Amino acid sequence: MIDKYICMIKAELSFDVSLSIDHHNCLFISTLHNLTLHKKCGEIKGDTTKEGKTSVYTVSQSELDENIRGIGLGYKFYIETIKKCFGLGCMEFRSSTSLNEMSIGVWESIVKNNYNASFVQRKRDPYYNVQVRNKLII
Repeated sequence: MIDKYICMIKAELSFDVSLSIDHHNCLFISTLHNLTLHKKCGEIKGDTTKEGKTSVYTVSQSELDENIRGIGLGYKFYIETIKKCFGLGCMEFRSSTSLNEMSIGVWESIVKNNYNASFVQRKRDPYYNVQVRNKLII
């Protein structure tokens, strides 16, 4: 007779988002840190520009470790990055105009869940954006 013992192990992971702005080179970098495993596991990079008096942050590149994809962490990473950018004076946060399937999924979730987010349709290079509003929700 063979006895089987099944044991479920639950692990809680803790994450933090840090944002750095390089005003001289007009760049921002947001980094997702896994505090539990003490490692970097994601990054969003982009450019900072002015359109009139509006400060616009536009994503140029984003990465998320493969082993944490598909669990909603990309969405949360973007939301925290956007909040931090707004806290530093950004008035509009834009996606890259070259989007892949994963980034479209994240941006569609952002638009679905936030009143101040939208898809901007243009003939060339459409993009997603989130704008600061009077009553900021995210």
